Amino acid sequence: MDDSKGKLIAAAGALLLLVILTPLFIISLAAEDEQKKSALVSCGASVDGEQMVVPPEYQDAINAAAQTANLPPAIIAAQLWTESRFDPRTVQPSSGAQGMAQFIPSTWAVWGKGKDPFDPFAAIDAQGRYMAELQRLTASLVTSDQQRIEFALASYNAGHNVVLAAGGIPAIEETQNYVRQIMSLAQAGSGSCAIPGGDVIGEVGSGKWVLPLADSWVTSPFGYRGCVEGVGCADYVANHNGLDVATSGGAGTVVAATDLVITEVSTNWDAGLPVIGHAPDNPSIGFKYVHCAEGSHRVRAGQTVAAGTPLCTEGQSGDANGRHLHFMILKDGTPVDPEPILLSHNVPLRYQ
Repeated sequence: MDDSKGKLIAAAGALLLLVILTPLFIISLAAEDEQKKSALVSCGASVDGEQMVVPPEYQDAINAAAQTANLPPAIIAAQLWTESRFDPRTVQPSSGAQGMAQFIPSTWAVWGKGKDPFDPFAAIDAQGRYMAELQRLTASLVTSDQQRIEFALASYNAGHNVVLAAGGIPAIEETQNYVRQIMSLAQAGSGSCAIPGGDVIGEVGSGKWVLPLADSWVTSPFGYRGCVEGVGCADYVANHNGLDVATSGGAGTVVAATDLVITEVSTNWDAGLPVIGHAPDNPSIGFKYVHCAEGSHRVRAGQTVAAGTPLCTEGQSGDANGRHLHFMILKDGTPVDPEPILLSHNVPLRYQ
C-alpha cells in the first residue's frame, strides 16, 4: 500500500476519534462540574443563592489565623464572609462594628494592636487571636470538638458571658442562625462535607440515661386520656403516644435522654419541630423529641450525641396547649411507654 495513503487513512481515523471523543469529554466535564455544584449545594454552600468565594489575596492570612485559633481555615473564611462578605470597609451602623471581621471599637481597642480596623490583614489576625480566647473562656462547657467551635462562634456574636449563662448556644435567633450559617458554609468549604469538629458530641457508649427535660414535671402520661382542651379529640390526641413533661418556666433545655443518632431535625412547625433519631447500637429503637421552640435546635441530622446533649428548647410548636416536651420512644416504629423505661434506668420523675 502507498505509504502516503496509509498516513492519510491514519490521520482521518484520528480525526474521527477526536470528533467522537471530544463531545464525550465535554459532557463528562460538564457532569463532573454539575456533580461538584450539587455536592456544594447539598452541603449548604450558599446563603440565599449567594456562594462564598474566598479572595485569594486573603488565603494566607486566613490560614495563619486558623492556625492561631486552632480552627479549620474554612471556619475563619466562613465567619469573615458572614460578617462582611470579605469587604474591609464594612461598617455596621447599629453597633459601630468595623472592618472585615466586624469588631466593635471597644473590642478592637483590646485586640487590634493599635492598627487600623479597616486593614483586612490586621482584622483577620485579630479575629484568629480573639477566637482562640473565646474558646478558652467557654472551655468549661465543651464536651466535643464541634461544641468548642460552635460556642466560640456564638460568643463572637452574642458575647461569651451570654453563652456561659445559657450553658451553650443561647436561644437568640440571630446567634443561632449565625452559628448555623458559618458551620454550613465551612462544611461545604471542607471539600468533603465533613461537619467541622466532627459529628460526635459527648461521651457516647456510657450507657447513661437522664431526664430529657431537667427540673420538669410529668404533665400527661402515655396512653388513653380523651380530649385535650385547646388541642382537640383526634385519635392521636386522645391516645397519647408519648410522655409529656414541662418546666415551671416553660423554657427549659431539652436534652438527649440517652445516646442518640440523629436522623432528622425537622423544620415542620405543624409536626412540632421534632428532633428524631435512634439508638446507636439498635436502629429499631427510635426516639422523638417534639414541640421544640422555633429557632432553638442545637443539633443537626447526621450527628451522634451522648446522653445529656442539648437538642433544643422546650416550646409550643405543633398541636400543644402550652410549652412542654412530648417525649417518645418507639420499637420498630411503634410507640411504647417511656415512663417505665426511664424509671428502670433510675431517671427520677416528678408528678403534678
